Amino acid sequence: MNISRSNQARLYAFGTIVLWASAFVLTKVALGFFTAPAVSVLRYLFASFFLLAVAGIKKIGLPLKKDIPKFFLSGAMGFTFYMITFNEASKLLTATTGSIIIATTPIITAILASLLFKEKITRIGWLAVIIEFCGILILTLWDGVLSVNRGIF
Repeated sequence: MNISRSNQARLYAFGTIVLWASAFVLTKVALGFFTAPAVSVLRYLFASFFLLAVAGIKKIGLPLKKDIPKFFLSGAMGFTFYMITFNEASKLLTATTGSIIIATTPIITAILASLLFKEKITRIGWLAVIIEFCGILILTLWDGVLSVNRGIF
């Protein structure tokens, strides 16, 4: 089966959205059975095995020696800062609150891209981000409970 580049990009985008959207819910479920650090390790082990398989199939070479410390630094920071705090916060937040916080990612990304990289975001782009966020608010607050506690921070 031959998939065009644009359809392949759509397929990857769809897969990313599904995995990203399910991350918070699945983390909440997993935290009922495992500790936050254990969930972090399991998540990264699965991701590592998957990426190693992709690297083997695509024949991606090893990084340059000068880049190896950067890999370890970014991995350590990403693991300790993101995964541990994400999992610890997931224990304190309701699924509704977590979903709303995660839904701010496009807004934060757009603001940072605008400030740091001087990217111009059109009115339609900002409108799309606002509609996305309002949609998340409607869907999650319909029957959900917004909680404000230290997990937000």
